[in-house]
Amino acid sequence: MGAYVGIDLAWKDSNRTGLAAVDGFGALTASGVARADSEIAGWLEEHAPAPMVVAVDAPLIVPNAAGQRVAEKLIGQAYSRYGAAAYPANRGNPLFNPPRAETLAQRFGWEIDPATPVGNGRTVCLEVYPHPALVGLFALPQRVLYKKGTARQAGFQQLAELLASISELRLEESRRWAELVATIAHPARGDLTRIEDELDAILCAHLAWLWHHRPEALTVYGTVQDGYIVAPPKPAHAWERCPAPRGRVDPHDTAGPVVTYSRSVTGRADLGLGHTDWQNRVHRAFGDCSIPGRGPVSVDVEFVMDETAAQPAIALHSLVAATIDALDDVLGARDEDRRVAAHATRVARLSASKRAARDGTQEGAVITVTDGGDGS
Repeated sequence: MGAYVGIDLAWKDSNRTGLAAVDGFGALTASGVARADSEIAGWLEEHAPAPMVVAVDAPLIVPNAAGQRVAEKLIGQAYSRYGAAAYPANRGNPLFNPPRAETLAQRFGWEIDPATPVGNGRTVCLEVYPHPALVGLFALPQRVLYKKGTARQAGFQQLAELLASISELRLEESRRWAELVATIAHPARGDLTRIEDELDAILCAHLAWLWHHRPEALTVYGTVQDGYIVAPPKPAHAWERCPAPRGRVDPHDTAGPVVTYSRSVTGRADLGLGHTDWQNRVHRAFGDCSIPGRGPVSVDVEFVMDETAAQPAIALHSLVAATIDALDDVLGARDEDRRVAAHATRVARLSASKRAARDGTQEGAVITVTDGGDGS
């Protein structure tokens, strides 16, 4: 029986790439990390020389010059309320021109069209995304919070428990899995970051196996022409808002929120003369969004900025103002006398943060607007 491979692919070869393989029954046979493409090739030659399906967590088909792909928009529509929206990929980012995943697929002769039948000596390569995969496969109310923050260890423990519950993986028989679990239980400084990609790759390998053996568990968001992401079908189960950053309690976080929109916007928000351009980008990103009524909403913004602009000296309030101003269409009608903007009367909680853009990540922001559930 052929192997199924998961690759949590770093956007550039100086960073760690997670690798994992499962056999025809879905059991984990190997996992590890590599960096350069030649190291990935060596690992594949040793552990999975002729895989049936390869599932890659990285942009694979990126034809658009700017903005987000249709796939990311569709994933956002299905999963943003669970906190699992996708960051936009476009050719304006040098790391996606061309995407590293596309280059690897060409190197190994993998078919990147999801309509390609599995087998007959051909390897099918798919783009996948762990966050919505976990939400969809396990009916989680929100994404697993293991990527960053002060509660990473708890998030890793949850992730490990979810993976261990997948009977086909047979992780209890894997010596390497025992080492990963021990690391999660007692991590030294930097340990969680070092194993993150490998754990993601194990999930990706399971998705590759599912694509062949249980195709109804997955669906294609997008097209081979415009780019696509493979993830579970749009969920209908109950969802919860992710906890407020830095442990703050949201006084408006009542039961039964109604609508959440999460969008990734590329561009710079910190240039005084560039605010109009930034507002236009935000406006376009939320062009299909509207929160009805006049009840309270919360707005969460995470800015991704160059190293200089991300310094503490750059006040967050100067970054937030133009962003919030561009959200009036999302928040509905203005005040009755039309002199007061909707955001001035509806935004009951505002959370903002900023981080430096590293490893080729584009500048921009992830903006989430959530109805407080007032329903008025």
